[in-house]
Amino acid sequence: MGKFAQTRWAGLSVVAAGLMAGVADAQTAQTPPSDPQLVVPGRTPDPVPPPADEAQGGVSTESTADGTSPGLNDVNRALAEQRDAEPIQTGLIPIDSSRFLGTSVRGRSRPEFTAPGLRAGSFRIYPTVGVDLGYDANVFATSNAVGDAFGTVTGTVRARSDWNRHQLGLDARLSQSEYATYETEGGTEYRLAGSGRLDIVGRNALEAVAVRQRVIVDRANIGEIPNTERPLRYDETIGSLTGIVGEGRLLGRVGATYTQRTYEDNALIDGTPLSLRFRDADRWELRADVGYQLRAAQTVFTSVTVDRRRSSTPIPGQPTVDSDGAQVLVGVRGELSPLIRGQLAVGVLHQNFRSPLVRDVTGLALSSRVEWLPTELTTVTVSGERSLQTSALRDDLNYIITSFDLRVDHELLRNLLLLANARYATADYRSSTRVDRLYSVGTGADYFISRNIRSTLRLTASKRTSTGSIRPNFNDFVATVGAAYAF
Repeated sequence: MGKFAQTRWAGLSVVAAGLMAGVADAQTAQTPPSDPQLVVPGRTPDPVPPPADEAQGGVSTESTADGTSPGLNDVNRALAEQRDAEPIQTGLIPIDSSRFLGTSVRGRSRPEFTAPGLRAGSFRIYPTVGVDLGYDANVFATSNAVGDAFGTVTGTVRARSDWNRHQLGLDARLSQSEYATYETEGGTEYRLAGSGRLDIVGRNALEAVAVRQRVIVDRANIGEIPNTERPLRYDETIGSLTGIVGEGRLLGRVGATYTQRTYEDNALIDGTPLSLRFRDADRWELRADVGYQLRAAQTVFTSVTVDRRRSSTPIPGQPTVDSDGAQVLVGVRGELSPLIRGQLAVGVLHQNFRSPLVRDVTGLALSSRVEWLPTELTTVTVSGERSLQTSALRDDLNYIITSFDLRVDHELLRNLLLLANARYATADYRSSTRVDRLYSVGTGADYFISRNIRSTLRLTASKRTSTGSIRPNFNDFVATVGAAYAF
């Protein structure tokens, strides 16, 4: 281990030791009286987009959209989202979940274990600092597995207004991860986001979101290149503006989103330079959702999305991501039965590529996520997604990923939540016979020690196979323990 990495690893150890000591002290401390929850008028949680392990409002998930296990700092990243102030909703047409019969395990309010946050005028501010320590049995995602211990320190700050009308939100997250032996695997990630809602009349409103972030890509991700000197990194800028219209039983959302992604150049393990300019791209997206309320907690809807993707730095004579596409979904959202709620949607997608070297894509689109509450203490979540993604392979630029997830959450005690999950995902490449498959199972627990302190445990085993390519098959096992302090 290099001297610089030793110093940073020692720093992580000191922070972890201090936080764990605070956990031990908190077990004997008296829990302060709970504050009333902050309620944002007219806003309800959107159960469709999968929030990252939220404990307040929403369906939780332990896996990412591309069929991979979560990153190192996902546990503590999720802790910052356990706030009694809801994020501004910018997804599909919202559903009044207050009319649902029963509450999911992760969506249940626990004011005695929820940090009150800090008051700053008409804003509530929710800072969180956390530490994850763990072991990855296959750091480089290869058939010749090499393991290493890792640590991540994460700090997050969320601010939400509590005005009677309109809303403003600000979010910031910074995380530093380090590995004990392979210092190339660590790095810094950040995310800055601002969101706002302008209420006009009745249910009519305008919403805006702006995001800037740096992301370290998991080597094991489907569609990525594992044999690089260090994990791939990219910077991303996102901006969106959405108009919301509600009249009687009709609901509508029309929005535009711009995304710019820029990859950092890398090198193969043998030192060969690897330019990733062909992956740099700008994407413009227009989306319209129209729904009709069959009853207060159920809506049938149609969603139409058109997008335009252009390479930021095209290379003459080489295939590019330049394309125009569309996706149409029809489905139902909300309460499907007294104990089942969520979204069922199916449709079609099409992407027309400008380069003759890249095949056009037409196929089935799927976006479904359903919760079942068999008992008051158990929630079963099933989800399925099918979408088009861009790969890191210049000669095989796109693939369709299909994923299915099963998760069971159980409230063993008021402050002890258990979970078990399983995932199956396939990536079907469109310009070759290559097919990647992922199988994973996991378990874990969340222990709420006090209003301010929470500890977590996650265990995940996975297996990946690839046919029609030279990418080796491999297995992996990741164990993580984490603790966080929320103000």
